[in-house]
Amino acid sequence: TTLFRSLQLGISLNKEISVASTPNAILELKDKGATHVLLATLPPITSDVLKAAKKSGYSPIWLGLSESWNKSMSGPNGLSKDILAGYRRVSGAPYLGEKLEGMDRFLAAWKKYGVDLGEPSDESLRSFIQGVLAVDALANALDQNDATRSGYRHALSKVAPFDALG
Repeated sequence: TTLFRSLQLGISLNKEISVASTPNAILELKDKGATHVLLATLPPITSDVLKAAKKSGYSPIWLGLSESWNKSMSGPNGLSKDILAGYRRVSGAPYLGEKLEGMDRFLAAWKKYGVDLGEPSDESLRSFIQGVLAVDALANALDQNDATRSGYRHALSKVAPFDALG
């Protein structure tokens, strides 16, 4: 099942649906006048929802949580730009290409060490961020001469400034 949450002034509609009932849920949202819909779906379901909405002529702003998206949904084999036009990914996590401090550092590291792995991705960016944090924490633990688990955990809490921008 999939959870839709439709938000509009005066409208609150929680809808848990199956894939088979997606077209009916789309029509219900359209009939209720929902202008924004929060998707807590996995990528294949998100694709089905966006296609069904396009087919029915319904075009709200789709707010897709992080897990509702993956890069296969765009590009030459993905969804067309007109289907994706109203889709907005909402996430506290940074995404590839976002204009953030540290993006140039990630892309330079990818060019130097990751090019043989293919194209960088949101997942590789998040792994890089976790790696930078882990190395900084270990350096702090070693500076304190305490590379034990508790020493590392304490050092991790002292890494600053570090907020992953999320």
